[in-house]
Amino acid sequence: MKVSLRALVKVLNPPPKKWSGRQEGEAAHLTTHADSVTSDSLFVAIRGNSVDGHHFLPELLSKKPAVLVVEDPSSIAHLIDQGTTALLVVENTRKALAQLSALFYQFPWKNMDVVGITGTNGKTTTTYLCESIARSAGKIPAIMGTIETRCGDWMAPSKLTTPAPPRLHELITEIAEKGATHLFAEVSSHALDQFRFYAIDISVAAFTNLTQDHLDYHHSMEHYFGSKARLFTEYLPDSTAKYPTAVINLDDPWGKLLVKKIPSHCRLLTYALDAEDASVKVLQYELSLKGIRAAIRIPQGLIEIRSSLIGQHNLSNIACAAAIASALEFSADRIVEGISHLKGVPGRLEGIEEGQSFGVFVDYAHTDDALHGVLTALRTLSSKSRVITVFGCGGDRDPKKRPLMAKAVSEMSDYAIITSDNPRTESPKKIILEILGGLPPHFREGEHWRVIEDRRGAIETALSLAKGEDVVLIAGKGHEAYQIIGKKTLPFDDREVARGWLRRRFRYEG
Repeated sequence: MKVSLRALVKVLNPPPKKWSGRQEGEAAHLTTHADSVTSDSLFVAIRGNSVDGHHFLPELLSKKPAVLVVEDPSSIAHLIDQGTTALLVVENTRKALAQLSALFYQFPWKNMDVVGITGTNGKTTTTYLCESIARSAGKIPAIMGTIETRCGDWMAPSKLTTPAPPRLHELITEIAEKGATHLFAEVSSHALDQFRFYAIDISVAAFTNLTQDHLDYHHSMEHYFGSKARLFTEYLPDSTAKYPTAVINLDDPWGKLLVKKIPSHCRLLTYALDAEDASVKVLQYELSLKGIRAAIRIPQGLIEIRSSLIGQHNLSNIACAAAIASALEFSADRIVEGISHLKGVPGRLEGIEEGQSFGVFVDYAHTDDALHGVLTALRTLSSKSRVITVFGCGGDRDPKKRPLMAKAVSEMSDYAIITSDNPRTESPKKIILEILGGLPPHFREGEHWRVIEDRRGAIETALSLAKGEDVVLIAGKGHEAYQIIGKKTLPFDDREVARGWLRRRFRYEG
């Protein structure tokens, strides 16, 4: 659609520090990619990790774009033609991009309740739980996150947990056209730091937990937490939703710190398994390989839930979803029904059944805390059997978590096979050596662990070692149907590799 220059300037908050060049006219195309700029384009210069859009400004002037939005105009200010291009100088082009994207797509979220869920672990499962609850309440929910963006039968696979603003608003427009009443979105720390989710009216912002991850980007836990906190201290307070509400995990030490930062005009709901003063409190529960049974106190009263999900970490996710649903004023009956209807989440403790006696689970766990939670669940529920874990660590990502992941696996597994994950441009051997640095002396090679760099070989070896009521956990990639080696993305699905081997083994035994 075409947007007038006056409307563009009006939507920017804070206002542009300077507006020079063209003063009237329209733009019909919003982009951050220099090679897609035409005469009717609005180009926003973004400073990326490897490329700075400001470097392209002089050559872009020859294309006579309608508008250039920049932080630093020094390279082109003297070249601006009064009649062809408008130059808007702003404090932060990432914030401006979010605001301009909302305008170009005509605020597609304006007729739906938007819930943003952030945290290191649990985001995906919580969105699926919320989707199921909303569907039970007769609403039309949509989800957006690590696996997919989906509304009803329509689906788009995800490349990023939270896309850049133009793509984000394009996806929200798609689900709005499907009649979505609610959007449950995972919001990553990168997205919050880069203002991708900015300028969206949020009804509920939820925090699940914070454990070490992404320090290759954030460099410290304090910066990582600060990025997550922005959802509550900068995004939620600006929302025009009727009752902007923060939902926070009171069992998490970072959650306790975050509670103190919630602005007074926002509602606050807390949830917990342990903390007694939480708004949503798990009072008692039973965990088994068949699922979860629990009594939970919510603002509407006491509910008793049953779920097919496994483990205490998923009970925390259920409590989070119940708190979000309470904030959205769904009834207790619909909350109970929605939780019970969700049978599983792709790649999250996803069971693989092909007639074998032993258990096989695929999980996305790729931090030490997530591994510890998943393995604790499997160990607690299968105390008399062995737990065999296959895991690796992603390349070009936080190397400090590699020995921590090894330590978590050694504490909760009987046997580990250390392999390649998505090595990207790092050497798989180097990654594996850094993992091995976290194994304690008593966890001995041969007796307790081995290295098989080839991931297919590692998975098949683990399955060949399992017998009786053993449990095999294949961790790290979950729902992913690819492996990134170098700069190539190759087809690879842990679930299909496991199914294929199990079918070949048990085809003639069943």
